[in-house]
Amino acid sequence: MRPNALKTKWEIGVTARKASTVASVGLLLVLAEPCLAAGPLDEDFANIWSSLGQRTEAELMTLPAKGRVAFARTLIACSIFADMYSNPKYTSECETTSYEFLNQFSDGSSALSILFKRAIELTRAHNTQMELDIEQGRRGLAYDNPGKVYIGVLQKAYGDTTPRKF
Repeated sequence: MRPNALKTKWEIGVTARKASTVASVGLLLVLAEPCLAAGPLDEDFANIWSSLGQRTEAELMTLPAKGRVAFARTLIACSIFADMYSNPKYTSECETTSYEFLNQFSDGSSALSILFKRAIELTRAHNTQMELDIEQGRRGLAYDNPGKVYIGVLQKAYGDTTPRKF
């Protein structure tokens, strides 16, 4: 029988993994806290959702299968663009896929058209302001890209209208 003070390598490994898991969960909670706090973007989301959410969902529900695939591709491209707005590749992919999708499956007054166009416009403006701030030696904007709010509305509508497989 060995004394309690001596642990095997396996016991030490299990203890280390448990400590690592606890630390990871704690870090996630700390990082998620600002996301859970309500702010101006949350208010913007609620306002945009209340005015365009149902229309967006209705338009998504009427899209043919090919249209939903095109929408999903466009949403992915524009979501990446909203996060990586200074990369010309992502700008081009978002603009190209949204142009193709909107021309084929939407019209200029549709909720989908309004949301995609507004997301792109605001992301471009945000990027321009960031570049200007850098040129002038300022640290940059203290707020997040407002185009992400419009992407968030599109993501929610898509998630709400996509059947879940369990």
